[in-house]
Amino acid sequence: MDFHFSFFMLPPLLCFVIGITLAIISVVKGKLNLDNILFSLACIWMTSLLSPAFLSHFFISDLDTIMRIKSSLHWCYVFMG
Repeated sequence: MDFHFSFFMLPPLLCFVIGITLAIISVVKGKLNLDNILFSLACIWMTSLLSPAFLSHFFISDLDTIMRIKSSLHWCYVFMG
């Protein structure tokens, strides 16, 4: 696999990193109350589903695999969220 960094990887990558960072800061630095836990779960939910789906375009070359990943992640996002 020939990997090269693309400018179009930045938005989903930054979204993923910032969302996970916010979730960790909310749990570690904040009090362990319901608001902080729900905020960290919302951050993880939003970033863990959509960002990897968009980043998979750069790492996987098979179109069927990409569509299967995106369909399953969007299914979880719509019907479980």
